[in-house]
Amino acid sequence: MSVDTVSLKTSVEVFPSRSSGALRAAYALANSARNALGLRPARRGILHFFSPDLSMETKSNCRIQANELKLFQLSRLMTCRKSPGCVVAFENGRPLDWRTFASHVGGLCRELDAKSRGRWMVASNSSYAFAVSLCALWQTGNTAVLPPNLQKGSLEEIPGKLCGMVGDVPGPAGLEVLPPVAFSGEWRWRDLDRTKTLLWLYTSGSTGNRKGVPKTLANIEEELAVLEKVFGSRLGDCAVLSTVSHQHIYGILFRLLWPLCSGRPFISETPLLWGELPAGDMRLPAVCLVSSPAHLNRVCAPGAEINPPAGCRAVFSSGAPLAADAALFIRRRWKLPVFEVFGSTETGGVGWRVQSGPEASALWRPLGGVKVSTLPGGRLRVASPFVSLPLSGGWRAMGDIGQVFPDGRFAATGRVDRIVKIAGKRLSLNDMEQRLQGHPWVDKAVLAVIADNAAARSFIGALIVLTKRGKEDLKVRGRLKVSKEFRNALATHFDGVMLPRYFRYADSIPLNSQGKISRADIAKFFHQPAGRRF
Repeated sequence: MSVDTVSLKTSVEVFPSRSSGALRAAYALANSARNALGLRPARRGILHFFSPDLSMETKSNCRIQANELKLFQLSRLMTCRKSPGCVVAFENGRPLDWRTFASHVGGLCRELDAKSRGRWMVASNSSYAFAVSLCALWQTGNTAVLPPNLQKGSLEEIPGKLCGMVGDVPGPAGLEVLPPVAFSGEWRWRDLDRTKTLLWLYTSGSTGNRKGVPKTLANIEEELAVLEKVFGSRLGDCAVLSTVSHQHIYGILFRLLWPLCSGRPFISETPLLWGELPAGDMRLPAVCLVSSPAHLNRVCAPGAEINPPAGCRAVFSSGAPLAADAALFIRRRWKLPVFEVFGSTETGGVGWRVQSGPEASALWRPLGGVKVSTLPGGRLRVASPFVSLPLSGGWRAMGDIGQVFPDGRFAATGRVDRIVKIAGKRLSLNDMEQRLQGHPWVDKAVLAVIADNAAARSFIGALIVLTKRGKEDLKVRGRLKVSKEFRNALATHFDGVMLPRYFRYADSIPLNSQGKISRADIAKFFHQPAGRRF
């Protein structure tokens, strides 16, 4: 079969080999088409999947080069014809097919059509309800606004005028809330404008004040196409299981929009551990795991007996660097590499790496279409089709410092925005943290800048996780003497005015759902009465 350009608009149902010859012929024909596209053969059994239009009609919607990607365009997702029975998601162990999904989207479109058009907040625990919300808002000419999490305070802090909220959690006072899956109905689907900003994401606050980041559908489609090209062959037709939130750029791409556009079902729940999922009617031949260091590090915990999800084909991690020993442990224990993705809300994905196995490297490889270089001082900058914010000369500076090597790979060694001024002197928080962690009593250390409004000054606070030896010394010597020990150790490297004034001790460093250090939660450790230093 010669395939140049095909239209992804139909699907085939494949039945067991005991069925009639006609059905077996349909099975063979379906696999011929899949082979032409570079897809693995369909499993025998009742299976729904997206396949090329076998009539080979050349139509404008959803056209795709057969020798490149196998992906629906997000801007034409609702106008592409699909099998009503193909599974979109699993929720509470129950499969939800395209017919149900389209009905929920259509019903919500009818409700939104009677409301004001503009910016609508989307906040949902359910990834399925979240997907329904996005598609309905975009079909009705609205813009989706995503808070960084579902905390009440975060929902109330979203700036700008909002027409309302679509979600399954309580909204801010006075804001109308529409439940995403409470309605059913039909809608006249339309192709969406790829150049229009239809999504605003707000940063989680782990690196400073929150700010909105716009995304066009073109930005998202370009990134999804690259993800499919780099990783799609490893995934095949597996389902997607995730331990990270869909409210962030990593989650919304990897666990929601990429599966939705590639025809892979996603699991709606977000378990703290993947063993917590309900079994229900989920009969999954294979899965991929979208996770973060916050969850993957548990696999390496002493005494942990955590197995991978059944049939796991791939593991993804993002939000923070995964420790090399954790990546190696998972490779040995699970027989799987961990594909780490580096990026930010502003830039989208920038690079990827694997730290174990034959392809092991601590350096990052740029994703397709992304260029990485450095500014004077070592700050990384990118030129990328995934970026929609205004650029300087075609480049956007990142908040990371690093080094770019001749082969194009790069290292990210720290954050630019962790250079602070204390008493007029520049201090690298990364440098001080690393020196603290070199002390035999310290397992982990995180610094925070604490503002003393009364004194019109800022001081350094240190949150420390002690080693076993450190905990023993804390019991024997007491908090004051242990804190002074750390100050004395730092005094050989830093001016006295820079030394931490406040010390707090904890069993672990607070992390958000993406595995990043939660600066807001760390600051709470230092909300103590004035004058208490240790």
